Amino acid sequence: MNILLFAGGYHGYGSGNILRCYELCKYINENVENSKAVISGNHVGLINKLLHPFNSATEYIVEIESKYDVIIYDSPICDVVILKKLRQCGSRLIALDFFNYENQEVDEIINLCDQNRDARNQFSGRVYEGVKYAIIKESILNCAVRNSIITDEGVPRVLVTFGGEDPSANTELVVAQLCQKIAKVTVLLGALNENSQSVIEKYSKYKQIEFIQFDPLIAERLAQTDILICGGGTTLLEGIFIGMPIIAVGQNIYENRFIDSIKAEIKLYLLEELSFLLNNFGNVTFREKTGKTYRAFVDGGGKKRITDIIFNRRS
Repeated sequence: MNILLFAGGYHGYGSGNILRCYELCKYINENVENSKAVISGNHVGLINKLLHPFNSATEYIVEIESKYDVIIYDSPICDVVILKKLRQCGSRLIALDFFNYENQEVDEIINLCDQNRDARNQFSGRVYEGVKYAIIKESILNCAVRNSIITDEGVPRVLVTFGGEDPSANTELVVAQLCQKIAKVTVLLGALNENSQSVIEKYSKYKQIEFIQFDPLIAERLAQTDILICGGGTTLLEGIFIGMPIIAVGQNIYENRFIDSIKAEIKLYLLEELSFLLNNFGNVTFREKTGKTYRAFVDGGGKKRITDIIFNRRS
């Protein structure tokens, strides 16, 4: 079976969907016999740039040029023109995190949460829904530590990351609050973050803050983190999977809605609660309870479940 993962790239929406497509593509190629999955999108150059740090990624990236048995469409914006073109290239079209139920091109939809439920009755295809379809990086799944770690250094370790782009400049908003706190802070700056240099110049004088450009080894950093501050995308779900307390700050209306849907199930923290988390990072009971609740919410089986849908297998 030939499978195309189409990752739409648009300014202001980050790069989480491109990384998701890479993880799903790699999973299919490594775990399903007699199949080949490849990645493309409306900006192949951007995909190459973002996936360059991953050694095996370039072999999967292609220009769309042939027929596919299944096309996976993962884009923050529904481009009807692109969908119509993809429809001509594939006999079956599955969309991830897709809420344009009025479309006539998509056969099936897999959503982490439904952000347009009132219009769902306009869609005649199958809709799968829930965080059980979250695509978690393999390095996160293989992380040796899925538990609360209390640092021996006596200060909490805080990881700040708002993805590849950070269109709302949340990084600076958060760092401005952390620079006066007693904490060891690591700030990951995305490859597309246009404010990176100005943030570094403004806050590099604070010795407790370390700035790092995009790091594919985020699993190790998450595993050694006491408090995570991030957006409402892939990293949020990965942090929940590992189990440390999280402050989630949405970067657009869709992330805000997704964060709200998670808050209806588990406790996520506000930036105003930062002092509480810093003061309680060494509270073993608090950390264990948080970790247990988070890890029960995201189990890491999303790639397998989506693959089962693609190949019409029962999970």
